[in-house]
Amino acid sequence: MSVDFAYSPFLFLSLGAIIPLAINAGMTQLVPWLIALSLLSFLWGALIVEILRAVINRISTTVYRRTGRLGIVLRLTLLIVLFVAVQLAFNPYILYYVLAGIVSGISLAWFVLLSGRQ
Repeated sequence: MSVDFAYSPFLFLSLGAIIPLAINAGMTQLVPWLIALSLLSFLWGALIVEILRAVINRISTTVYRRTGRLGIVLRLTLLIVLFVAVQLAFNPYILYYVLAGIVSGISLAWFVLLSGRQ
């Protein structure tokens, strides 16, 4: 909830700028979808941030028990691995590659499904 309240002005300012433009362009039927998808993505992003915070806190408390240089190196390594995994998960090229694989799988499924009917 704190992330939602902290970033909600950005969401509402952007909606306040985009909705009049959409109405002016004659796309009033898309405004409810825009609002719904904006709120959904806003809450989804806040959920991801909270999950990352919980994981980082869990890693810190687990590794904090180890003292000395090994604990510091282990904590740093785990946090770098976590940050790299998150960056790769939201990388546009990797997302495009994954979505291309999903689309080709769907088209293959349609081909198999339609060829089986004939």
